[in-house]
Amino acid sequence: CNIYMDIKDWENLAEYALKILNIDENDYQGLEFLKIAYINLNMNEKACEVIKKQIELSPDDFTLYKEIINIYFDTKNYDAVLAYCEESMTLDNVDEPYIKNIQAKTFINTGKIDSCFDIVKEALKLNPKDVQLKQTLACAYLNINEFQTSINLYNELIDEVDHSDIL
Repeated sequence: CNIYMDIKDWENLAEYALKILNIDENDYQGLEFLKIAYINLNMNEKACEVIKKQIELSPDDFTLYKEIINIYFDTKNYDAVLAYCEESMTLDNVDEPYIKNIQAKTFINTGKIDSCFDIVKEALKLNPKDVQLKQTLACAYLNINEFQTSINLYNELIDEVDHSDIL
């Protein structure tokens, strides 16, 4: 499988990962190979099924939740996004501002702007300098045609961002 990973032959990677899983359906490395293959083949539903199996085997792994949330967000399955966000909030190692930001973006995309404002403001209390949260808040204001508020937030972001990496 590693050779197929190296040469990015996703079809053969999936085929051999499935062979591993036919021997042991709980082989975590086999599941990882299969997930990577499915993601690269844009087989998102199958990738999510593999991640669900990985979550069963490793229920405290926040990275798995993040992966499935991102796939569901990218494919506009917003009910699943919110469900997995909620489930991930029970984990000890959850990145709460990240999850709150994804929830807020989901609320923007589903037209629930008031819920977006509530969740971003709550998350900013946890991390007042979170650039992504502020960007989401500015986007929410833009969605309700509060252009000046949005511009002001973006200007604040420009002032706050560390520009040393550009130099």
